[in-house]
Amino acid sequence: MKITEACIKKPVFACVINLVLVVIGLVSFKQLEINYFPEINQRIVTVSTSYSGASAELVETAVTDKIESQLNGIEGLQAIESTSSDGRSSIKLIFSQSGNFEESVNQVRDKVAGVRDSLPPYPEVTSSTVSVGGVTRPTLNLGFTDEKKSSEQIRDYLDKNVKSILNEVPGVGAVWAFGGSDYALRIWLNSELMASLGVTVTDVTNALENNNIDFPAGTIRSTDRNFSIVSNTRLTTPEQFKKLIIRTDKNNIIRMGDIAKVEIGYQSIQISPMLINGKQGVDLEIRASSDANPIDVATKVKEALKRLEHNLPNGMKATITYDQSDYLESAIDETVKSLFEAIGLVMVVVLIFLGSFRAASIPIITIPLCVIDSFGIMMIMGYSINIMTLLALVIAIGLVVDDAIVMLENIHRHIEKGLAPFKAAIIGSKEIALPVIAMTITLAAVYAPIGFSSGLSSIIFKQFAFTLSGTVIISGFIALTLSPMMCSRILHSTEGENKKEKKIDIIFEKFSNKYQALLKCVIKNNLKIIYLF
Repeated sequence: MKITEACIKKPVFACVINLVLVVIGLVSFKQLEINYFPEINQRIVTVSTSYSGASAELVETAVTDKIESQLNGIEGLQAIESTSSDGRSSIKLIFSQSGNFEESVNQVRDKVAGVRDSLPPYPEVTSSTVSVGGVTRPTLNLGFTDEKKSSEQIRDYLDKNVKSILNEVPGVGAVWAFGGSDYALRIWLNSELMASLGVTVTDVTNALENNNIDFPAGTIRSTDRNFSIVSNTRLTTPEQFKKLIIRTDKNNIIRMGDIAKVEIGYQSIQISPMLINGKQGVDLEIRASSDANPIDVATKVKEALKRLEHNLPNGMKATITYDQSDYLESAIDETVKSLFEAIGLVMVVVLIFLGSFRAASIPIITIPLCVIDSFGIMMIMGYSINIMTLLALVIAIGLVVDDAIVMLENIHRHIEKGLAPFKAAIIGSKEIALPVIAMTITLAAVYAPIGFSSGLSSIIFKQFAFTLSGTVIISGFIALTLSPMMCSRILHSTEGENKKEKKIDIIFEKFSNKYQALLKCVIKNNLKIIYLF
């Protein structure tokens, strides 16, 4: 090929075009994002509904089942996952990667709005909330303890001062609190007193709805100024709720305090204790959004935690109780370690079988060049450094040297016949150029189809397939440009072979003779061999 002959005659040109690819790879490496897995943008829609005071069984029959029956049949819907708990229904819809996702989301909203009339009335059941996207598994858990405060006091502080800051960290999808409980005003009804006075739960609910309200009170206008009237009608203390009138029968006034105990209590009826290093505390669970990088999210949350620690009350301590990024980073580090081990083993094998440092350097230099150049392909394709792309590089290590070794051996064959290295490089490269191209395209064609598969597997394996195929193509390019040029400058005539090279040649010649004898035997007894296998 012309480019191969040009590289042999002009070694500077061959070095420059390969160095350009190296520079592109190094620049791309600095800009590539580090992930555990390729970024997976799952098409998820969540329908959340609140049914105050209802058991999990009632929520399932009265809310979840009815909404699910309406959502079935939406175009592109792959799976439905629902959870019914005390007072809450959550339905997760997973859509296929193909199709119009926005149209599917609009269909979900229409279906949910259409089923509203068949659900229990408001305010027992609130309007269903439709949200797009979701959160991943826990990324980071932060434990907060304080020997001077109860779990409820710690949680109250975190709800007011910490959760909002963590929610603002880029990539954070949700912050969940475990341990303690939020404060709430509790009304404990006495069924015996209610029965004796003829008061029902509906009477209590109506009294709360009709009296604990805010409303606009208008304005007072004068010639000089306008005054807004603020109606301070919202009940705020237990004493005010106790005086709330439930019903009036002639001269008998029944108040809330007559049939119930009113107090400031906990929002959760059942409080699950949270122990952090043997101490009562509260655990904040940070979950990254589905399209965020958990490693980056964990890093940013840790930076935010360092700033928060300076403002925590005296005695309150924050510790990291779980860190998913440690596992992810260690897994990536192990893969990188395997990559370097593969490079080292391939180099040793090439050196042993070629028997010469000069000859072995030609295919060996292909390995780092292909690895570095592959980062440029990742950048162009919009990929990241993750388990799948690193796995592709590990597998590619054993493939990228093939083209260079084939080129080297053919050129060395002409040198053994007595040609000068420069002349042998030109003749040998011309003979082997098309086979090298065919071998390169064949290897790339084997792995590339994996990237064209559909569904979730395509998202995961696409980066593996195309990174491996791209690296193999780069190795073919190097074998047609840099390797022939190095052969013409580095290889020497066979007269100068050292003892080690001669010993290896003798070993391979014996092996070749035995193989030829075996092959002749197989050809001579071909029918027996066919019958045997």
